[in-house]
Amino acid sequence: MRLSLRLAAGLVTSAAMLFSASAFAQDGAEPAAGEIGSYYAESAIGTGAVSDEQQAVQASAADYGSVQAPYSSCEDALCEDGCHRPWRFNFSQTAGYGTNLALPITLTPANTLITSPAIPGGPTLLNLPAVTSLGLLDDLGLIPGPVPNQPTTPFFKDDFRFQTDMGLQNTQQLANGAEWTNGYAFYQTLHPSVEQLNLQSHTFGTAYSQEVSDRVVATADYAYAYYYLDGDSFISQNQLGGALLFRANDQWDYQVRAQYLDAHFFTSPFLSSDTYLAKLEALRYLGDSRTNYLTGGYSYAFSDAVARAFTYQVNGVFIGGRWLYGCEQRNELKVTFTYGSYDFYGDDPIDLVARQDNIYILQTYLGRQLNDNWTLFGNYSYYNSVSNVVRQDYDSSLISIGIAYIR
Repeated sequence: MRLSLRLAAGLVTSAAMLFSASAFAQDGAEPAAGEIGSYYAESAIGTGAVSDEQQAVQASAADYGSVQAPYSSCEDALCEDGCHRPWRFNFSQTAGYGTNLALPITLTPANTLITSPAIPGGPTLLNLPAVTSLGLLDDLGLIPGPVPNQPTTPFFKDDFRFQTDMGLQNTQQLANGAEWTNGYAFYQTLHPSVEQLNLQSHTFGTAYSQEVSDRVVATADYAYAYYYLDGDSFISQNQLGGALLFRANDQWDYQVRAQYLDAHFFTSPFLSSDTYLAKLEALRYLGDSRTNYLTGGYSYAFSDAVARAFTYQVNGVFIGGRWLYGCEQRNELKVTFTYGSYDFYGDDPIDLVARQDNIYILQTYLGRQLNDNWTLFGNYSYYNSVSNVVRQDYDSSLISIGIAYIR
């Protein structure tokens, strides 16, 4: 029990950290007590199991925007014999092809990157200044990556996308049995054809986890993220959160998490916001090992933006699972389904109606561990937005392959 709880503590710590840009977000993302999660994880920034709080309620398109990479697993936190691995480095490169992709400059399904037919000369592709002047950007989350969008008059074509993730983290075991993790993550996405934009993020994070009892682990974490768009300052964000992980028995883990995020948009300050997130999550292990599991939960977030039209609340549910199989369990399958209902407090700036979105996201991940350090993986994501604002009513698919190095 002691070793299992230490594993859980390590996972919770690294999960909350999102040290892999993908993870820091969403939920997307991670396997293990920490990977309990969904795109509605802290990632608002949606993220996954306890760790991927990479997506979330805050980030409605969180997990969709960032391709899942095998950045964490139960074995990453501790060796099988209980030894501690203080340093961890990860790198992954992903190439993908998607349908109905929009510009990779907003992080939510609420963005609009096409002018309305009512605007003279429309519909046409907007540049960043025009988009911000019309109030069409939104910050329902800060998970980087291209956001799918099919406007009233279809405009965007299918396109390639290239994603790079790199991270370094250090975990120290303290004398009181606690763990302290510090890390840095780099993320970049390139979208060559639709619009040649370069979005980068730099994230610094720290997390502290402590066993409260034999069955309870408490975690507190903080991260600072800075985004560049084509070399110019785009967004800065602070994230502060805390979680309690309760191990009911060998089969069940439960987690409750709260998080606060502030986002500052340099080019469009009216989009700056404060977001408050709460999440409940359950993890059901399959079999004697803790490598295979089912997970599900509920998330709620409220985002208070400077401009009332971009203030919203969202209720979300998610369900998913992870399975290792094959010779020496070198193959990994992960499936996550997320639903979020977004209610906006202000009228849409173009359609002038009280906007309401229902977002459905299906994500699948299949990986093959080639050796102790290299993993080959593929992802498929389907994203469907059902909205009373016509230009936000669309669906999109993304398929990608990648290779990751973890040491």
